[in-house]
Amino acid sequence: VDKTVYVKNLAFRADEGALAEFFAQCGDLVDLRLGRGDDGRSRGFCHVAYITEEGAARALQLSESSFFGRDIVVEMAKSEEVRGAERDAKRAAGRPPMPPPTGCWFCLSNDKDAHLVASIATESFVSMDKG
Repeated sequence: VDKTVYVKNLAFRADEGALAEFFAQCGDLVDLRLGRGDDGRSRGFCHVAYITEEGAARALQLSESSFFGRDIVVEMAKSEEVRGAERDAKRAAGRPPMPPPTGCWFCLSNDKDAHLVASIATESFVSMDKG
């Protein structure tokens, strides 16, 4: 991991070949993994592993440079243990509860509004042709 960088904000049309050519200016690559979804399309990030720590350090200097028209962000990759711990901490903290909506009949913000929508729905259902 000391020799691997994480690159985000990639253009979705950037492919492995273009990325390898761009990041090879920093040093010899060991591996390049482009994040892809189940459908095979790019998810806009990749991991680039270098032979030396110096190559990774040079790659960090490419952060905020333009690649395929987008300003990329390059940072050191985190180990699986660190990423797992951060993910677990976020899940444990949870999200703060959303405040209830106010004053909007569409949002069903009070009982009167909910009753109105329910009665309209019932009338609509009854008037539908079921045959």
